[in-house]
Amino acid sequence: MSDLIKVSPGVLAVGEPLPWPIYDGDGNLLVSQGYVISNERQLDSLYSRGLFFPAPKRHNRLLEDLPEPQRISPFAELPTLEERLNQSLNGILTGNQGAPERIQGLARHLDRLCQDDTDACIALMMLHAGNASAHTQSLHHALLCQLVARQMGMTTTESCRLMAAALTANLALRPLQDKLNTNPAPLNDAQRAIISKHPQLGESALRKVGVRDSQWLAIVGQHHERGDGSGYPLGLKSEAILDGARILGMAEHFIALITKRAYNQQLGPAQALLEVLSSAKDQQEQEIREALAEALSAFPPGSLVTLSNGEIAIVTHRPRKHDAPRIKAIVGANGTPFHGGFPRDSNEKTYQIEGATTLKRMPALNPAELWGYR
Repeated sequence: MSDLIKVSPGVLAVGEPLPWPIYDGDGNLLVSQGYVISNERQLDSLYSRGLFFPAPKRHNRLLEDLPEPQRISPFAELPTLEERLNQSLNGILTGNQGAPERIQGLARHLDRLCQDDTDACIALMMLHAGNASAHTQSLHHALLCQLVARQMGMTTTESCRLMAAALTANLALRPLQDKLNTNPAPLNDAQRAIISKHPQLGESALRKVGVRDSQWLAIVGQHHERGDGSGYPLGLKSEAILDGARILGMAEHFIALITKRAYNQQLGPAQALLEVLSSAKDQQEQEIREALAEALSAFPPGSLVTLSNGEIAIVTHRPRKHDAPRIKAIVGANGTPFHGGFPRDSNEKTYQIEGATTLKRMPALNPAELWGYR
């Protein structure tokens, strides 16, 4: 069975249907395509024993019957991701010991999405920031953490641990978060108390359902600490704060700036990046913020820009090497919305990017089509 290859770590996830049938080394079928993995132990067993037929090789009729692996659109996935997160967090709060495994599976799935199409995942954050729910914001925190972790050379294990922490960091705020986002009134004493203690409360909830990963727990507990000691809940300084906690705190800050909230002005991605860069409290925070800027680029995918000819375009892909960002015009120079998006070469003088912009009302767009999904 020389056509079989090992299942790569991160490809499969708890709660997700298998994209291919999985075989053992002798070619015996272990599990069929579409089977949903139920727990981490089963997942580990498949990684240790499982192999699958690589779809690109089509040497015989059996292989021809296998479907091509499908590109997974993060835009189409969003409702499912939100529901998976909701169920997993409910499980943690009700003491379900299997909930942490589902969080880890979701983190691996997000890691795969981001590695498969980083630009589309960045655009997902930018385009859905306007009225993002608490669950959507947590997904955005995790995706942003993945980008920075990869930019800083972290391993898949480290990145997925950080994403699991990002997904669970605001457990204690769940009853309040959506209300806080839409309520311009000052916080009352009870709300302030929950906010000031939520890192510790979240860490405690994770311990109760069996999380023993000290790094995961510490990232949740420390994600509001700052390098100069001005953070909370413990006022830790410098080396006492994990890099993962610093990354998560920065991710939350950036997402808060680009999210529409009742109590502060929503910023565009470029403005938010400048504010985040200027907020570093020590050298390590500055390095992490620079990694964010490098990962997103000056005009992140999903952001709007004005072109030299007066059109407004949406950035679809970050620049590569010395090339300019890839863009699609969505509004004409006379203000007329285009049906769909028209590719423009921003290397050309006519279509050069002059700067970031915003629109009071976005034209009807299909993000999946803009990023090449059907």
